[in-house]
Amino acid sequence: AVKKTIKPAIVVAQKKKKHRGRVTVTQYNPVVLQCDEDPLVTADNSKIDLKKLERGQIRWVAVSRDLLDKYSYGNIIELTVVKGNKRINGRYIVHDTMNPRFTNRVDILTPVGAPMDIWSDVKIRKIEEV
Repeated sequence: AVKKTIKPAIVVAQKKKKHRGRVTVTQYNPVVLQCDEDPLVTADNSKIDLKKLERGQIRWVAVSRDLLDKYSYGNIIELTVVKGNKRINGRYIVHDTMNPRFTNRVDILTPVGAPMDIWSDVKIRKIEEV
């Protein structure tokens, strides 16, 4: 009789990429096509006041899920563009979460009709925890 040996499967844990303090930044509008069926309520249940958003009185962001353990809801973050248009530089409050397909990304809540852009090399740092 031939003796069969079964080799144990080798399980290799995928190493989680370490966040290096730089992200890609995009923008989103509070509309069903870019959010969900209730686009005026964020993931942390905050209500978006469209008039305040239009006036620039709220500066909120969504973060990709891989960043949520470092930048939690309510945290104040600072974004600094390394190269390119610096109009997004400043402080924002984390209120929302992005679709799971995105990683290492921050999405700025922007009024409908405002100019949209993408920034590929932006420094991010936590200013204050809540």
